[in-house]
Amino acid sequence: MNRHSFLLTLFIICFLCNLFAQQKTSFYYYKGDSVNLPINTQHFYVYVDTNKALMEKLKKEYRITEVINSTERNILGLQLNIPNNNYDSVIATLRGKEFVVDIEPVIGDTFLRNTSRFLYVKLHHPNDYVLLQSTASKLGSTIMCEVPHCHNWYRLKVDKNAIGNSIEVANFFWETHLFADIDPGFIFHFEPKNTGDLCVYDSRFVEQWGLQSINACSAWKITTGDTVVKIAVIDKGVDIRHVEFDSSHVFFSYDVISLSTPANSYCSQNRIREEPGPNPYSCHGTHVGGIIFANHNRQDVAGVVPKTSMINISHSLSILQEIDAEKLGVAINLAVENGAHIINNSWGDHLEIENLHTTVLEQAIDSAIAKQCVVVFASGNCGIDMLDYPASYNHDILVSGAISKNGCRWSGSSYGVGLDVVAPGDSILTTNYNNDYSYERGTSMAAPHVSGVAGLMLS
Repeated sequence: MNRHSFLLTLFIICFLCNLFAQQKTSFYYYKGDSVNLPINTQHFYVYVDTNKALMEKLKKEYRITEVINSTERNILGLQLNIPNNNYDSVIATLRGKEFVVDIEPVIGDTFLRNTSRFLYVKLHHPNDYVLLQSTASKLGSTIMCEVPHCHNWYRLKVDKNAIGNSIEVANFFWETHLFADIDPGFIFHFEPKNTGDLCVYDSRFVEQWGLQSINACSAWKITTGDTVVKIAVIDKGVDIRHVEFDSSHVFFSYDVISLSTPANSYCSQNRIREEPGPNPYSCHGTHVGGIIFANHNRQDVAGVVPKTSMINISHSLSILQEIDAEKLGVAINLAVENGAHIINNSWGDHLEIENLHTTVLEQAIDSAIAKQCVVVFASGNCGIDMLDYPASYNHDILVSGAISKNGCRWSGSSYGVGLDVVAPGDSILTTNYNNDYSYERGTSMAAPHVSGVAGLMLS
């Protein structure tokens, strides 16, 4: 065995020991320096052989968030979403599948970038090609070609029996100190960007005129939220099973009707939707929650401040019992006790009777304000010069009315003394029952825009 072969074998043994100890690729080499990589543990990129893969079965078992046609015949690249922190176990299961050719990590959090199964190695001298062949063979990779017009650079691909993914193999090539340079096969998005292009890759963000009108993209350059900041939604319950909440941090969940955990999701049926759609349900709390918390996850919609913590407190908001005001007072107190910084209340009573109050509810609101909570209420949907109750009773409540796409007051938005701000509340695309989406309107949709902006400011 010559010196190079001996060193190569020794390096492989050391590398494999390190690889098994380290569950996920966390760095790569750039100009000789180790650079940390933010591995996304809820997505990965898998290459499948379309001749062997049962695509319909694959779609049922895993959530496919992106499809990229490979340069190789009969090979397809799929970005898969993995809920519930099952990253390692799902990858281990898939590696045993006959149709899986390779599995690569996804980089990033908000802006995701895939990794291809290709990597690039630069030789010190053309005579080192034999050394490249020997190393590639031992690592389970194949030399594809010399890169045209790029002196001494070669493109390789990792095979099914490779010692690791393309980043790990590239790292090994560098750590042998036998080659001039390496380059992992990150997949960049080099398409031209226009001024009006999007700042997130959720597929229906273009339909979310409300986020664009509040200049959310500019804010997201600074922050998309912080889990330290807690926003309470007191409503009909946010259905956190929706895909848009897969990565949400739910700090507290409670139903004040049953006085138990977790929050319920109260939905109504057979309503007239603002725009036609197949889903006959209206899940008011889920609509509100989606506007605030929908993950920036390349699904459909984006929330104003997805990385804040959610306090999910549910109430039916129906006239079912005499103690609804008491229960809502309990909800506000619970939000405060659990550290809420912002409390969103997209509900109220169009009360035309003067001097009719509930002290239990009002004291809960007053206590929250005294403890520096931002208490947000919707102004009401009667379209008159009079706010709903309890939004109307305390001038320290942050009361939001609704505007339409043209920037004018939405016709149903109540106004008058005590109105503080207006926000998008007409044709608002948001989350609905059973992983669906719907267009909603009303000051109930405007208030969570305000709560979300408050969350961005505190973050």
